[in-house]
Amino acid sequence: MEIKPECYPCILLFTLRTARQVTEDEWLLKKVMNETMEVLRDIGTVQTPPEVATDVFGRIVRTLGQKDPLKSERERMNTEAKKLLPEAEKLVTTANDPLFAAMKFAALGNGFDTLFVEKHLLQTKTILEQFNSKKFHTNDYEEFKKDISGARRLLYILDNAGEIFFDKLLIRYLKKQYKKMEVTAVVRKDIVFDDATYEDAKAAKIEEDAKVIDCGFSTLGT
Repeated sequence: MEIKPECYPCILLFTLRTARQVTEDEWLLKKVMNETMEVLRDIGTVQTPPEVATDVFGRIVRTLGQKDPLKSERERMNTEAKKLLPEAEKLVTTANDPLFAAMKFAALGNGFDTLFVEKHLLQTKTILEQFNSKKFHTNDYEEFKKDISGARRLLYILDNAGEIFFDKLLIRYLKKQYKKMEVTAVVRKDIVFDDATYEDAKAAKIEEDAKVIDCGFSTLGT
């Protein structure tokens, strides 16, 4: 995946949103943005967006002196998702196809990515409304079930804090349908933006339904 021109403003946007979680000092914010623009200016032809974003995050951490600048945001997303989980599970349990419903919630959980979604869109009501109205752009559900029907082990790569609660719901229903399947859930080894870590997995109690390991490195993308 090569970096595209559209990636540049996106990287600048989540840089600013991350920095604002720590400070509103304009001089410091400008310093962070200038350093990000230096990274973007010196991008190599073979660098991918995750590689560039990881480099940018390292600059943010050093400049702000904060190892986890999005800690409060990750905690807020986990809290919001946890509040929604009982209602989500009720909808999944009563659905005609609980596994498909759980998969849909896991997909909708991507809306909890704090770097790309405005805070007012993270309301639980919005997610519940989307559950009834949104459809998959491409529905490969039947193919998916066929692919995993004989699987004994499933590697489930977790993404962000918040949505990890909906991943837990999907993992639970996968194991209900495929009782012999062992699920291993993968978190980020170290903190990078709002990616799910061991701390987030513990908050969501992922270990109740899956073995939890880390991916072994600190770069975005797996």
